[in-house]
Amino acid sequence: EAVAFRLTWDDPTESVKGSPDAFAVLLKPSRSAGDVVTLQAWPYVGAPALDLCSWRADTSQAVEGLATTFNRVLAQSRHQVSLPSTARYADGRWQLILHRSVQSDPPGAAVIGAAPLTSVAFAVWDGDHPEARAISPWVDLALPDRH
Repeated sequence: EAVAFRLTWDDPTESVKGSPDAFAVLLKPSRSAGDVVTLQAWPYVGAPALDLCSWRADTSQAVEGLATTFNRVLAQSRHQVSLPSTARYADGRWQLILHRSVQSDPPGAAVIGAAPLTSVAFAVWDGDHPEARAISPWVDLALPDRH
């Protein structure tokens, strides 16, 4: 019914005030038009919206919503759905546990496990350098058969 992501990344300073540290799990929405070959160039003119499950250190809250830009992560809006999450910072590392239903919660969001593989990617922001972000390539996520 749900998937939990346990995410850990190095960050030399805990940034909570001002520009917060942030993290996002990116999924391709169901029925999305267009293709995103590399996230290094996203967003671009005509790019499809992505399903962003994002977390910010200043609110210590995770949300999900469809977005056509990464700015949605750093400027959370009322068009997002809250996600259960816990985070802690210790010894120069963040550890985040993010829970998300396999079904789409915001209308049109990704359905995890509907196909044998679900494409996911990850983005992280260091609050001390909010203009910079690290983005992973797409990674195939396979869930065990639920039947």
